[in-house]
Amino acid sequence: MRIRRAEKAAVICLLALYPIAGLTAAATKSPTYDEPAHLAAGYSIHAGGDHRVADPTHLPQWWFALPLRFMNVRFVDDVHSAWRRPHVELLGSELLYALGNDADAMIFAGRAMNALLAMVLGTLVWWWSRRIFGPMGGLVSLTLYALSPTILAHGCLITADLAAALGFILSTGLLWRVIKRFTWPRAIASSLAVAALLLTKPSCVLIVPIAIVLALLQRPKFKPLAWIVVTHIAIGFVAIWGFYQFRYSAFADADPAVEGFRESWEQVLADDTLPGRVIGFARDRRLLPESYLYGYARFTRTWQGRKAFMNGRWTESSWPTFFPYALLVKTTLGAIVITIVALYVLGRQKRLLRRTTPIWVLLAVYWLVAVTTDVNIGHRHVLLTYPAMFILCGAATRWRYAKVVVGVALLAVAVESVAIWPHYLAYFNVFTGGPRNAYRHLVDSSLDWGQDLPALKTYLDKHAKGQRVYLSYFGTADPTTYGIDFTPLPSFILYQRPAREPAPYGPGIYCVSATMLQTTYLKYTGRWCREYEQAYRQAQSAEQFEQLRFARLAAMLRQREPDAQVGYSILIYNLSPQDVMTAQVGQWAQWPNTPGVEP
Repeated sequence: MRIRRAEKAAVICLLALYPIAGLTAAATKSPTYDEPAHLAAGYSIHAGGDHRVADPTHLPQWWFALPLRFMNVRFVDDVHSAWRRPHVELLGSELLYALGNDADAMIFAGRAMNALLAMVLGTLVWWWSRRIFGPMGGLVSLTLYALSPTILAHGCLITADLAAALGFILSTGLLWRVIKRFTWPRAIASSLAVAALLLTKPSCVLIVPIAIVLALLQRPKFKPLAWIVVTHIAIGFVAIWGFYQFRYSAFADADPAVEGFRESWEQVLADDTLPGRVIGFARDRRLLPESYLYGYARFTRTWQGRKAFMNGRWTESSWPTFFPYALLVKTTLGAIVITIVALYVLGRQKRLLRRTTPIWVLLAVYWLVAVTTDVNIGHRHVLLTYPAMFILCGAATRWRYAKVVVGVALLAVAVESVAIWPHYLAYFNVFTGGPRNAYRHLVDSSLDWGQDLPALKTYLDKHAKGQRVYLSYFGTADPTTYGIDFTPLPSFILYQRPAREPAPYGPGIYCVSATMLQTTYLKYTGRWCREYEQAYRQAQSAEQFEQLRFARLAAMLRQREPDAQVGYSILIYNLSPQDVMTAQVGQWAQWPNTPGVEP
């Protein structure tokens, strides 16, 4: 495959543009919800080969924390409660904020490591598209990838989503090649890619049905197929055990004072499900490392339904339309146009359609699971759709009017990408009215992941002017480390501990994360109703009163436009004494009898 000098220069420029745009944007953001935990889990492996922070995403975590080995990093000692009975969120908070470490430098180093993976994935997108659709197809695919707000957002965060996307794309392509024509180099390469994928994220077990479908489509002879299966199982088995130092125990030491996992095995395997029985069987016979199995056990239990919000509706399970809707509103219009053109071309040119078979299989299997899952907590869970879709977009260059339509669409993508910098995570297209209306449509990691504390500090320095500041924050970063002086409102995880006597509400600046405004993860979720009002007036404890009082406040705030927005994820409300009184005792709308949370 000969590459001309001009094409090579264009590819290098696009790949270089990605970390420049992504990392400069990420440098303006506070750690997102999962980043401290991932970094702490990774560093615990480097610090002592310990896997007590059990999670099947250990390989990306190890990779993100690799630079910390060459930094002067302090870690918790063996007697710390968050270490003896592992609490990964608290470990992350301690690592960044309590031990005198340079939190900004550590976070940036971890994010840079993910940006390197994103560049590798971008190269793979370009190479695969070019191989099928030619040089122009490859450049169109790479341009869409490098300018995608979603890829720019998640490719520069310390999370496993992009690593999983890379693993899926690489493994699917290599599986297709080895099934199509067996050779030992192909079999070994495919086995190594699949083994790495299985250490990347729990959802990566979907590579098994993907491989089965690919084999059914190719229908290889029995002998080469048998060698493929044996090779993948053997290399995968050895690779997983090797990553855990061929040790079953999750704990590197044999200290009898170690209290075990945060939740016992009995708790995580309490539900009698098929995955739980399989994991229990493997644990009893020590077929795989303890930490690996425990991480999958927790994953299968916690993913049996989570609260979610979409378009003014709340649910305790899921909607089949959640991920399709998220993909629609968080994809640039230019990319949507090019995708439609590409689908038109592929529908008319069956030869090209056949050459993209593995991409279609990957998308079909993954999306079948996505729309039937009980967890709708973030658009990032279908992140792999983007590199797969961008590869297919190379087909648009085979259309007779491609130069004009694709050129204009790419220009529109570039304009949108530049305009949203540095708020890539908060990108929403015009279907929702743009990012300013995003909080009405989706929350959590689709919009608000705790990333805007630095921008909030800047806003308050300019606008607070001695006013009292109230903060309800969704995230695991510490607002006080950014110099934010605030009265705490109920928040999620580390900052939801109410005082014994809840502080009174008063006039001032109320800063509310979008996820908290929608009360997605609070006990009292959904619309304010007579049932909640009665509980509020008869609250039996300070904690119940504080939670209900905030839910009542949030319900009122949802009825009005915010006075300002910080990074589109934190909404600002300037409340007068009358506003505060209305929020606590007034009736501002006709309340339904029930909260309107769908089962």
